[in-house]
Amino acid sequence: MRFAAKTLLRLAVALLGLQITLAQVASLGFSGFAIAAAALFSTFFVTLWLGDRLGVARSLSALIAAGSSICGASAIAAADAQIHARDEDVAYAVSCVTIFGTLLMFGFPLAMPALGLDATQFGAWSGAAIHEVAQVVGAGVQGGEEALTIAVVIKLCRVLMLAPLLIVMGLMASRFRPEGAATGTKPRWFRPF
Repeated sequence: MRFAAKTLLRLAVALLGLQITLAQVASLGFSGFAIAAAALFSTFFVTLWLGDRLGVARSLSALIAAGSSICGASAIAAADAQIHARDEDVAYAVSCVTIFGTLLMFGFPLAMPALGLDATQFGAWSGAAIHEVAQVVGAGVQGGEEALTIAVVIKLCRVLMLAPLLIVMGLMASRFRPEGAATGTKPRWFRPF
C-alpha cells in the first residue's frame, strides 16, 4: 500500500505532467499560464492562512492547500513526503479535496449560464479552480470542446507547477525544523504569515 501510495502515485503525477506539450502551453499564451500560476499560489497561501485562523493543524492545512491548488490526492501524497504529516491528516485532506472537487465538477457547469461565461472563460475557470484532472475533464466537457481543451491545458500547467511548490514547501519545512533536531526528525511546520 505504501509503495502504491507513494512511489506509484508520484510516478503517475510526473507522467501526467509530461503529457502537456509546449505547443499547448504556448497556445494559452502568457495570460493562460499566469491564470494557472495565480490560482495555484493564491489558493495555496490563502488556504494556509485560513487554516491558521481557524485553528487547523498546520500540517493538515498544508496538505489541503497542496491538494486544492495543484492536483488533489496526488499533490497531497507528494506534499506529505515534504512535511511528514500524520496518516489521519493525509486521509482527511484527501477526503476534503475529493468531496469539494466533486461538488465543483457538478456546480461549475450549472453556474456557467447563470454567470454568462463563454467557452473560453468557462474552460479557464474550470482548469484554474477544480482540484483533480478527472474532475476538470468532467466539468470542462459540459462547456464544449473548446472549454474542455482550455480547461485541461490550464489544469496540466498547474500539475507542472507541483515540483516548484514542493521545493518551496521543503525549504520552508527545513527552515523551521527545531534547532539541534536530527535530519530525520519531522519538521515543525511553518506559519506562512
